[in-house]
Formats: sequence, C-alpha cells, structure tokens
Amino acid sequence: MATRTTRRIAEVMRDAHEGGEVAVIYGQAGLGKTQAVKHYCEQNPAAVLIEANPSFTALVLMRKLATACKLMSTGSLNDLFEAVADRLRDSGRLIVVDEAENLPLRALEILRRLHDETGCGLVLSGMPKLVTNLRGKHGELVQLYSRVSVVLPLGDSLPDEELAEIAKSALPQADEETLSEIVKQANGNTRRMSKLMRGAVRTANKNGIQLQAGIVKKYSSLIIR
Repeated sequence: MATRTTRRIAEVMRDAHEGGEVAVIYGQAGLGKTQAVKHYCEQNPAAVLIEANPSFTALVLMRKLATACKLMSTGSLNDLFEAVADRLRDSGRLIVVDEAENLPLRALEILRRLHDETGCGLVLSGMPKLVTNLRGKHGELVQLYSRVSVVLPLGDSLPDEELAEIAKSALPQADEETLSEIVKQANGNTRRMSKLMRGAVRTANKNGIQLQAGIVKKYSSLIIR
C-alpha cells in the first residue's frame, strides 16, 4: 500500500525520470525502498531496473543493462557501453539501480558516463554506505556526486503512523490492541513487521484462535532485532 515514504520515493523517481536528473535514495534495511522502487518501475515500463549484488563488476553491470535494453550481452566492456548508450540516447528512459551500495567505483563511473551521454535520468537506491561510496575516499567520484540533484534520506526507521497504516491494511480484522502491539514490536522496520505478522497469524491459525496482542508479543521474541 502507498504510505508517505513510498509516495516520497515515487516523487523523487518521477522527477529524476522527467528531468533526466540524478537522484539518490538511501536508508537502513527494512524501510520498503526495494518494494517502492520496483513498484515505480512496474508502473513505468520506460524505467530500466538493475538489482545490484556484491558480485557486481562494471562488466556485469553493462551486461545486465544490455539485457534489460534487449541487446546482446556479449562483447567487451566498451562494446557493451557503446551499444547501451546508443539504445538509450535521448530515449527519455530512467536507469534505476537498487542496492547500489554494492557497485564498485568503476561501475559508478560508467553510470555517470551513461547519464551524461544519453540524457537519461539515474536513480541510485541503497543503504547509507551508498552516499559514502559516492563521495569516494579521495574524491574519485566528484563528477558523479556533483551531478546529484536530489538526495532522499529515509533514516533508520519508519514512523509508527506509517507502520500502523500498513498493518491495518494487511490485517483488517485485527483489533486496535493487536495492531498497536505489531507496530510496537516492529521497531520501525517493515521487514521485521512483515515477518512478525506472518508468524503471529500462523501461530494463531495453528492453535485455532484469533490473532491477539499476546501472540504478537510472544512471537516477536523469536525474530532477530
């Protein structure tokens, strides 16, 4: 469901998309960044989504981009760059990289060049480490960092009001006491709350009883904080 945070993420992505700008979205794990980014890309087919992981290199990035652009993903790094740049140039598309903190310096530099050469918007989303990486230890990425037009810091946790909205939408039959306990035990984290709700509902169903605040509290002790 849409919350203030997901709406803010969508707005930043839309601005980067329409303006051909660079935007950075960052915050701790479990705040719903990935879901919000994916939702925007699903609603906007012109967005090219790449989900980075620790194994990524500049070559892996370009192969993923080539595949996403329906191009051959073989050839040298330079061949791939030229092909992707030609495909995206003046296309009005948006390049989105989730978990971008996993990208090495060279991959980030290539994204900067792609942005410059194609005019496409670029959104980098990830953990707080992403901002540190973009600054570079010795200012290596000053050309990319200086192009960032919008930075959206999401902080370490979501407000209780947003968690309450999500919990009520997911469990419309739950009473207020149970919903309040879910929000309390979630500690501002949607991922923890999701695990908590699934586990508590499973426990209640297994015992043939209605979901209650006590079940939520007891199950919360089984989830790593």
